[in-house]
Amino acid sequence: MIRIIAIILFCSAFSIVHPQIKKQRKIDSLIKVLAGTTLDTVKVKLLNSLASAYVSADMFDEALNEAGNALDVAGRLNDRKYIALAYHNLGNAYRGKSDHERALEFYNKSLAIRLQLGDPKSI
Repeated sequence: MIRIIAIILFCSAFSIVHPQIKKQRKIDSLIKVLAGTTLDTVKVKLLNSLASAYVSADMFDEALNEAGNALDVAGRLNDRKYIALAYHNLGNAYRGKSDHERALEFYNKSLAIRLQLGDPKSI
């Protein structure tokens, strides 16, 4: 009986920890690929993906940092699609930190660009 309870507890704990391990692996993978990338067009995609992965893992300060880096690179490239995505990621990170005013500010910036681009799929 004790063995069955121990197995149930182990499985329960694993099911709680496993998603976090999966998220961390994705983050580690993105960081590794990013470290070997020199092209800004690839970097901006990876930085936005990394920011999104950090939000998913409730690592909001890290998400803010990477979304800010994505915004810088997208700005240098003058790539409005990725500027909008970086703003959206910043909004998600601020929402995660319960700073709803700042989140709304960045969501609105993202929305304005996406409306200008006429990309209904991303709105």
